[in-house]
Amino acid sequence: MQRLPVAISRELRYWPYLLLALLNTILYAGLLPLWEGFDEGFHYAYVETLAASGRLPDPRTAGVSKAIAESFRLAPASPAVRENLPFARTYSGFFALPEEQRREIAAALRAIPPAWRNEPPLTGLKNYEAQQAPLAYLLLAPLDAWWASDPLPERVWRLRVACGIAGVLLHLGAGLALARRMGLSAGTTQMMLLLLCLPQMLYASIAHISNDWLAIGLSSWFAVRLLSFLERPAAGNALGLGVVLALGLLTKAYFLPWAALGAVALVWSVWRKRAGMAAAASLTLPVLLLAGPWYARNVMLTGSLSGTMQSASGIGFAQTARAAAELPWAKVAPMLARSAVWTGNSSFTTFSEATVHLHLLLLAAALACWVGARGKGFGEAWLGSAPVVYAGTLLYACAVFYAYRPGVISISPWYTPAMHLPLAALAALGLERAGAAGRWLAIAVASLGVYLLAATYVLKLIPLYAGCEMARVDWGALRACYQAPGLGARLGQNSLAAPWATGLTTGMVLMLLGWGWISVLRRRSGE
Repeated sequence: MQRLPVAISRELRYWPYLLLALLNTILYAGLLPLWEGFDEGFHYAYVETLAASGRLPDPRTAGVSKAIAESFRLAPASPAVRENLPFARTYSGFFALPEEQRREIAAALRAIPPAWRNEPPLTGLKNYEAQQAPLAYLLLAPLDAWWASDPLPERVWRLRVACGIAGVLLHLGAGLALARRMGLSAGTTQMMLLLLCLPQMLYASIAHISNDWLAIGLSSWFAVRLLSFLERPAAGNALGLGVVLALGLLTKAYFLPWAALGAVALVWSVWRKRAGMAAAASLTLPVLLLAGPWYARNVMLTGSLSGTMQSASGIGFAQTARAAAELPWAKVAPMLARSAVWTGNSSFTTFSEATVHLHLLLLAAALACWVGARGKGFGEAWLGSAPVVYAGTLLYACAVFYAYRPGVISISPWYTPAMHLPLAALAALGLERAGAAGRWLAIAVASLGVYLLAATYVLKLIPLYAGCEMARVDWGALRACYQAPGLGARLGQNSLAAPWATGLTTGMVLMLLGWGWISVLRRRSGE
């Protein structure tokens, strides 16, 4: 009888990390202007098509509705988005307008008739996200149908919050499950959870309408189920891994490398006589029965397995290999690493390179501590292989896009949080095993990570979306921005949340970040 309260108290120590992640995702969802999430308008068009017609969009012909097309015309956008939508007004152009006109634009966005969601646009805009796997959109479509009569900005904000909360619960839930599976100590688990909560790119990826919220969560659960299967390759664990792989493949094509790693794990287990035919069938049948029909549809409609624009256009291995030989990898690899730490949404603003490089160096040092430590089991080695395989896939994707559009480097940083969990777990283990040096390194990692996330809001995104655009943080200009009259009004005309809600949530996030930092200091100094 005494064990239950003890178990509950052990789990309660992790609740502040969940609260930190949930508050961050709610803040992020409200702070982003309409369609500022990566390709968000076109992801939403997929959801809207399902909700309004009950049919999957055809990637060869799908467009966006009249409602979305009108919102593209009205809503301010970044210069990067304007390259895709030349008629869009930039943020600088929006804030150059008189305040009355800005209010009228915000009101016009809210007044877009809900009936327009059922009408095709006059412009004939093609939905280039219609080739995506359907599961995440199928889960969002009932919510969109339920809120169909509400103003478009409110609908988008609610769907963002739903995506973000679900993504956080999946991601951190998998983290706790992995910690139990690996037998991590409470201190190591807390460090791992803090590392999971701090990356800006997590919230940039899950707190907008897309399929990344589900893909990232399922990627984290793939790591858990892979480790469970490798440690005990019975039919039940094989079935769990197969179901996660099937759901992931129905969410995003980037689960194909995870499926390949799962296949290697199965072959290795059978070869070592640790798994039999029952386990093999339990793993493969869910993938074939659940995900197989979707990928067969891709082949029939586009002629490619993944269904992506690049593969559907005929880009194959030979073209990709030639592009890989031409790519300036000395430039591409650092770009990918930096963008994985911090990317300013569809504005593609950046953080200080020196700060980001230092953060990467500290994380690399934590991982080096794990690599150099003794006592690693084969499960940890397999876990370490996952981000290596996935990173190779990201580099391959860069080469594919370079072949598709010669001379254009595309790095897709929103794919990188899919490997956060194994990296965070192994980094936390490395810090634990490095003794006194690990304790000091943990303080440095936590300090810089907390600063990066706090600065994301206070120094970067709030000023940007309130009209104070700065390529680099200028302290004088930043002070003038916050002291200028009408800051809240400008932010409210551009972001989806009310200014008071943004201010309140920012304050709560900053307090929890301070708590997380102090917890690391106290825990490490007390060891």
